[in-house]
Amino acid sequence: MRIDVAVENSGHEDQCLLQRYLEQPIAKEGAFFDAAETVPLDGVVSDQWRSAVVDDKGRVERIPYELCVLVSLRDALRRREICR
Repeated sequence: MRIDVAVENSGHEDQCLLQRYLEQPIAKEGAFFDAAETVPLDGVVSDQWRSAVVDDKGRVERIPYELCVLVSLRDALRRREICR
């Protein structure tokens, strides 16, 4: 999946960086991001979703994280912070 966006509001550059995480292949150890990666959670994953995205070992699960990314992108589009 490829999403091309342009930032309309200079305070929201992180939205564009999230696309990089959607394009990565599934990790070798399963459905989690590699432990060496820094995955942005603040502003992407709400408190209600945090326990579904981050497991008890601190690993970030890919599928629920991607859902949060898509919701975050949708909300930013609606606020016109980014455009396609």
